[in-house]
Amino acid sequence: MTQNEANQLNESQAKVRGLWNKMCDFDGLPHETRVAIFSKDNPYTKAHFDAMTEFFALSKRVARNGARREKYAAYKSLGLNQVRGALGGVYYE
Repeated sequence: MTQNEANQLNESQAKVRGLWNKMCDFDGLPHETRVAIFSKDNPYTKAHFDAMTEFFALSKRVARNGARREKYAAYKSLGLNQVRGALGGVYYE
């Protein structure tokens, strides 16, 4: 994981935690609550859902990029070079 990716994950996680705290404050729950059913008139639920969706997409992308970098490093350690084929595919030779 690069430093930039780590910073993005930390910022996204902080955003999710901040919205969770606001949701808990609105409904009068302690911030340490693990599972809650929030009221229908809680204005922060949509923003929290969107932030969670963004966080999961970001963490999935970071994991995929890490796997790609590991695969590239393994092939390079074997002395193989990455080549792009005529139809756009990538292979190693």
